[in-house]
Amino acid sequence: MSEHVSDQESSGRWSESHEHRVLFVGKYALEDSAGNAVAIRRLEAAFVARGAGVRYVQSTHSAGEAAFALFGFTPTVVHALHAGESARLGGELARAFGVPLVVTVTGTDLNGPAAEAEAARQNLRAADAVVALTERQVEQLAAIVPAQRVVRIPQAVELPEAPGDEPFELREALAHVGGPELAARRLLLLAGGLRPVKGQLFALEAFERAGAAQGGAQEGTQGGALDDWLLVLAGPVLDADYAAVVRERARALGGAVYIGEIPHESMASAMAACDALLNASESEGEPQILLEAQCSRLPVIARRVVGNTALVEDGVTGWLFDDYSDLESILRELSAHPEQLQEVAARAFEVRRDRLDVGAEAEAHLDLYRSLSTRP
Repeated sequence: MSEHVSDQESSGRWSESHEHRVLFVGKYALEDSAGNAVAIRRLEAAFVARGAGVRYVQSTHSAGEAAFALFGFTPTVVHALHAGESARLGGELARAFGVPLVVTVTGTDLNGPAAEAEAARQNLRAADAVVALTERQVEQLAAIVPAQRVVRIPQAVELPEAPGDEPFELREALAHVGGPELAARRLLLLAGGLRPVKGQLFALEAFERAGAAQGGAQEGTQGGALDDWLLVLAGPVLDADYAAVVRERARALGGAVYIGEIPHESMASAMAACDALLNASESEGEPQILLEAQCSRLPVIARRVVGNTALVEDGVTGWLFDDYSDLESILRELSAHPEQLQEVAARAFEVRRDRLDVGAEAEAHLDLYRSLSTRP
């Protein structure tokens, strides 16, 4: 059973007297680098600091397994992140404990395959409250649950620091693996679990097409039109078959490298070594990695999908693209005019700096839990 016991609980000081006893349910192991796991860790720390009791269970387990692991902990609210399997298990546990169910929609749950999206909608209808991250999600939810059950709470960002005195030296590692010439390129970081929705193959295809176009225009030349950029793919394997294709394509492409998963506590150091963050996802809710980049002053280049357009104003706080040629054009332009990178990144930081207030996010959630506990 994947679970987490906060220091407050494990020290024996937990009691039924806590105003809030929150049971989080999520898709991933709590130590994972996925955005949902990062959000739960952030909220957990903020809740415990405010005197709440917190526990976590992963949605890969049955309600019986979860209830056994939670013996001695009686939640006052169950909060599931993601309207799919997390909300299904969360609903079963909420009913078992006789407490309210809160579900945060994340984007891929409402925008995924038809069967999964319908299951997510059914789970949401059983929720006592639904947290939306963006106004677009509020609009989507209007056709699913009554408006009075929907609360918009924007995500906060807590920029991680690498443990100890040894930051994550991305360029040094790239130089060790591929040589100094490779490490000297502009680094375009695409961080996310290897699964189709995250669009790693889309990004690789863009680089392949740029190289093919260059080769066709100048027969006998080496490399491609984006020779000064290196596409750095980072993230855990979430779909083995898809990941195998991504790894093979990256190995065959001189302008890309897959480096595995970057621990979240090392992500700020990795971002500091990069020139831009790429988001090529097919769908998004409100991507945590994009917010972290903007709050770290790392320029963002994102696919024009709903969750990304809520955070990126094209040419103002980042760049948006629709297809392969759009992405290539943006990278070519930034190669020719690199000063635009920091100009846009600085504007994005000013717009998003309020997201660094984790306290406001935590208090909004605690207020929601409190309102549910007082409803007749």
